[in-house]
Amino acid sequence: MKEGAADNTKFIPAVILLISLALLSTLFSKRRVPLPPGPTPLPFVGNLFQLSENVWMPFTKWHKDYGMLNAASDLLDGRPAIYSDRPRNIVASQILTGLVIYAFHWPRLNRPTDCLSKSAVHNFYLYQAKEAILLVEGLLNDAPNWEGQVRRSTSSMIMSFLYDIPGLTSAHDPSISRINSFVERIVRAAKPGAHLVELFTWLQYLPLWAAPWKRDGLKSYQADSQMFRSLFVTAKQRALDGKANSSFAQFLVRFGEKYGLDQEEESWLLAAMYAAGAETTSSVLFWFFLSMILYPEIQSRAQAEIDEIVGRSRMPTFSDLEHLPYVRAVVKEVLRWIPVDPIGLPHMSSQDDWYEGYFIPKGKCALQISYWVPSYLYSWAIHRERAVYGDDAEAFNPARHLDLAGKSAPAVQRTKGESHVTFGFGTRVCPGRHVANNTISINIASVLWGLEIRPIIDQEGRPLIPKPTDMVITGLTVRPAPFCIDVQSRFQDMHNILINTKEFHVG
Repeated sequence: MKEGAADNTKFIPAVILLISLALLSTLFSKRRVPLPPGPTPLPFVGNLFQLSENVWMPFTKWHKDYGMLNAASDLLDGRPAIYSDRPRNIVASQILTGLVIYAFHWPRLNRPTDCLSKSAVHNFYLYQAKEAILLVEGLLNDAPNWEGQVRRSTSSMIMSFLYDIPGLTSAHDPSISRINSFVERIVRAAKPGAHLVELFTWLQYLPLWAAPWKRDGLKSYQADSQMFRSLFVTAKQRALDGKANSSFAQFLVRFGEKYGLDQEEESWLLAAMYAAGAETTSSVLFWFFLSMILYPEIQSRAQAEIDEIVGRSRMPTFSDLEHLPYVRAVVKEVLRWIPVDPIGLPHMSSQDDWYEGYFIPKGKCALQISYWVPSYLYSWAIHRERAVYGDDAEAFNPARHLDLAGKSAPAVQRTKGESHVTFGFGTRVCPGRHVANNTISINIASVLWGLEIRPIIDQEGRPLIPKPTDMVITGLTVRPAPFCIDVQSRFQDMHNILINTKEFHVG
């Protein structure tokens, strides 16, 4: 061994000692202040290795062991200036979208969604009613492909609402698969632990040849950007030509200048809204169909209410919904029972803070340290709090949302009138929640009005009942594992009424 090399080896123990002292100093410095209780994180990787494929399960245990029910509302609603930031997601919000939507651009991009307030969303009733009619027809004619019919319906409604695109007529429309592929890439990339670069951020500087995840992501971004730009430009031209119906694109054409967005930002704002709405809305409806199979008595009670209020001579309308408290309770319970985003989206503290005697450092989220407060919302765990939802919190029970007289009970406190937290907290609450609520409600009311939803029967005459614990996990969202249903008309004239209603609304 050369003398210089031998001399260098003398410093190795000293370097190791210095690194060890630095790590110990970091760990002990964190313990000098009272941190929120939680499982002990490892250096650098936090609680990453404590997460499973069902990533919300350890979060649920941590919430039960360490959490406080009101903490999310106190901080995210009560201190939005501190807890509205998102942790940077290099793959999902930078590489795959080209914009830092979760951070720097978010306040400007979010302002145009003011047009989605509860008082304004009646402008989209036409699209929603039309797609509810087509969904009932699609289910009746093609029950084996019922999941495809739901996807077609939700995708078609959102495309009409965003771009004023005529309804998609086929569950196999290529535009659905292309856009939904974009959505799937985003939600998978946003899953905790999906990419090491989110922990070791220096990996983002690797050259493309050494980082296939980066190379593939940039390629997808370029194709997706072209697709969404084309969709917006086409919708914009229709609006300028005076040929457009109410749509979000039309709103941006009319009022976009006051928000200061360029065309690229407007295109990606619409893309982000599609990504937020398509997978989640269809997944909510998948859970609805599963619940109707598991709880046929609930299906019967909701149908009896519809028969009493709406009758069988016409389909339900939006004006009927306020007179259908049990149906509205079913909608609330579907959103509460198995939330489609069981851990919600992460919030990050933008400055040091104190809460209930605990210190919350700046810039911390769930994967960096185990603080339960400025991180994921744990909607799955919150919805199973027995102190709030009763001893049967894990069961599907719409009656929990009714009073003794069968009317709508007051909403659970701190849920913005929803009785669940699926739409989030604070300034980051889902801007399209009123559109989503209306879409889900009119679809559920229409399906229950016209159809009987049953399990299929095997060769030995036994019903095949799916299990709610069998799930498909796509990043941050969950839906039931595929299952089959049997769909039948509830009464003799249903099909004729459906066709007449379709001719009136659809043509």
